[in-house]
Amino acid sequence: MMLRLINLIEARRPADDAYPIALLLARWVSLLRSHLASEDEWLYPTLVALGGPCAAERVRAFETDMGHLAQRLESFDRRWPSSAVIAADFDRFRDEAFALFADFDRRIEREDRILYPIAESIGVGTMSKAA
Repeated sequence: MMLRLINLIEARRPADDAYPIALLLARWVSLLRSHLASEDEWLYPTLVALGGPCAAERVRAFETDMGHLAQRLESFDRRWPSSAVIAADFDRFRDEAFALFADFDRRIEREDRILYPIAESIGVGTMSKAA
């Protein structure tokens, strides 16, 4: 979904309506909220409890390094609440959106590299990628 958003944003012309972007953005934000809440409420505590001291340390370090993204997502969503607001300052929206997408892309890469192998090693299933 993030790639579809990137493609829509990159293809937008100044005279175009930002409505399709706002619709897909709302879906993406909603999906991420659910994904991040599931990780915070279920995955991280489970990995800490079952993974042993080394795994717990790695999970806590991940939370510390990446935990701010939920707040950034909410701040971004409040700043860009509608297609009219997006269209009014599209260049700024695009820059902020791409920065946020890059941060979530890094998070996904780190989940794949750090968290999911821990989950697999202790037999805990993970959620599918939200982005």
